[in-house]
Amino acid sequence: MTNQELEIHFKQLLAEYRFTQLADEVSELLNTTQWNKDNLDWRMQCFQFYFEAYQRLADSKNMARIASQMQLIIEELDSGISAEMLCKTLISIATVKISQYEFVEGKQSIDKATDLIDSDKFPDLAGKAHILLGSMYYQQGEYEKAEKEYENSLFHFLKSNNAGNIGTSHVYLGMMKFELGNYEDSLKQYRMGELYYIEADNQAGLSSIYNNAGNVYKELADFSSALTSYQKGLDICMKINRKSTMATLFINMGSIQFALEYYENANEYFEQAVKIHDELGNESLVGHCYINLGSSYFMMKDYEQAEIHYNLALKIFSDKDDEVNMMSCYTSIGELLIARSEYEQAFEYLSKALDFFTSKQQYSRRINILHSLGLLFSKYGEADPKKEKALDYLQKAMEAASKEQRKMDMMRIYKSMSGLYAELFSWENAYKAYDMYHSLNNEIVGNTVRNQAETIDRNRRLAEYEKMHQIEKAAAAEQKKLLINLLPNDIAERMLKGESRIADEEESVSIFFSDIIGFTAIAKHYSPANLLSELDEYFSIYDTLASKHGIEKIKTIGDAYMAVCGIPKKVEDHALRMANFAKDIVIATKDFTFNGHHIEIRIGIHSGPVIAGVIGLQKFAYDLWGDAVNIASRLESTGKPNAIHVSGDFLEALKKQSGREPKALSIGSTELKNRGIMETYLLQMD
Repeated sequence: MTNQELEIHFKQLLAEYRFTQLADEVSELLNTTQWNKDNLDWRMQCFQFYFEAYQRLADSKNMARIASQMQLIIEELDSGISAEMLCKTLISIATVKISQYEFVEGKQSIDKATDLIDSDKFPDLAGKAHILLGSMYYQQGEYEKAEKEYENSLFHFLKSNNAGNIGTSHVYLGMMKFELGNYEDSLKQYRMGELYYIEADNQAGLSSIYNNAGNVYKELADFSSALTSYQKGLDICMKINRKSTMATLFINMGSIQFALEYYENANEYFEQAVKIHDELGNESLVGHCYINLGSSYFMMKDYEQAEIHYNLALKIFSDKDDEVNMMSCYTSIGELLIARSEYEQAFEYLSKALDFFTSKQQYSRRINILHSLGLLFSKYGEADPKKEKALDYLQKAMEAASKEQRKMDMMRIYKSMSGLYAELFSWENAYKAYDMYHSLNNEIVGNTVRNQAETIDRNRRLAEYEKMHQIEKAAAAEQKKLLINLLPNDIAERMLKGESRIADEEESVSIFFSDIIGFTAIAKHYSPANLLSELDEYFSIYDTLASKHGIEKIKTIGDAYMAVCGIPKKVEDHALRMANFAKDIVIATKDFTFNGHHIEIRIGIHSGPVIAGVIGLQKFAYDLWGDAVNIASRLESTGKPNAIHVSGDFLEALKKQSGREPKALSIGSTELKNRGIMETYLLQMD
């Protein structure tokens, strides 16, 4: 295909979500094409397809590998790459840098990219650059700056009227509204993104939108809508095998189970997410999973496991210098220290987190910290002045949660306030707070929501069982296929039915051996790969003829071929079949050449009794034993070029089965190693 045809083909694979096939085909093209300065732009375009395939698969490891390859090429040959292609390449490199928290290098790549192009001429590239800048600020917790960059991206994408890209800007703006606590505006942005993604048939984007919208509903304590949205996203991910978003959905669905106090169920979701994110190399997302797992263990009062998972998450975020998520870990660790009555250390962790999120104006994140500080000071005795601070912190937490209508947080805070008022003997306030808690609890986690969550979890388990069943069926089919390739069909079927020891005896079979004369000398002129290729082609002829005549191949050893007829499937005309097989082999060999050179073979055949069976516990092999096997082997080694050397016993069997005297030439007495003297013959061709 021409480069233009290949480009159309690759775009079609993207449109059909055949990302793995795209990656494989582009990889082969990159590795087999002779690249030079004249086709440098096409080479970089292929790298773009390669990168996007793994980006769609959310495979961070391969994205980083490809970005490094592109970086090396532009460092050496950037002057030969067009400005547009160089801009695309730098944006891909920046994508990886920012995902790895290498913000300085990422920003440098973006700046170089935007300097190369006219944003009016290439609005989509300009928009993607602003998306990346927004993502960088988002990861740094600079939400207002991020929101501004996402607005800039929307401005550029609207110029090109690219529905998919416009939808992406709305998604990121929805994320910003969510982080800033503007939930209604967040849902509006997601709805806009959904409409554009439907227009663009962007299924992967839709799965992300349903995940994000579910998060908004969850914060609004509308668990029913959240679960419905998550399930829509999960259905799409299953359909297109989008693993990264699938893992994120598992985390969020687990958080619903957590909120409903189904902690063991929650951990199953979180563990599934860890497995996927770890496989994809999404280290930061693994860290988030660890925080969730720690929280579940904390609620189950398994403080040791909670501490292990919190510290695992903290290490990941510390290594990346990710302050936002480090402070989230500090909040969780502070709550754990309260449970262990280590109050001073708990205060230290929680205060650091509170000061950080206050400085970043991330007020929604302060709610849990204020709540935890209230719980911390409530632990002090009635006479301790610190106890008075508890109510102050809880009231601040309630004020912040009420402002943002975070009903789940409000419910928990009311419960804590009720307990504190009771300790202070303020019974009326304790009753009012408990009544508010009870009312919110019924609203948020009523029977309908619980039933829906249980149904979804039950369906998840059934889907897992079905998947396991399909895997087992596939494994069984693959095992059967493998055994049939290794063993005769009849033997493979017996093993699959449970026979562990297979050993059969047959009084009369015909055994065939052949080898190539002077093979050692021939092999010296070939590379191992070429030699193997020639042998494979040659012995494929044997296999085809064996199938034609009903002969059972036993094995090949180097240039030698061993076969039998009459076992494991008993046939009365085994000698006749073997004679015809051997004659066809001689004819085929005369027509075959090793790289243009004709070869010669020796063939030996004998008829007699054998024992046959399967040996090995893991690597199975079907083999023959007995004196008849040794005689056939010796007949081959003492045979003549391109002739069929046979024993008298074989000729007797052949005469009986064919009903006529075989055409054979006696060569007199032949000394066979370890067998002595035997009268042997050369079977004549018809």
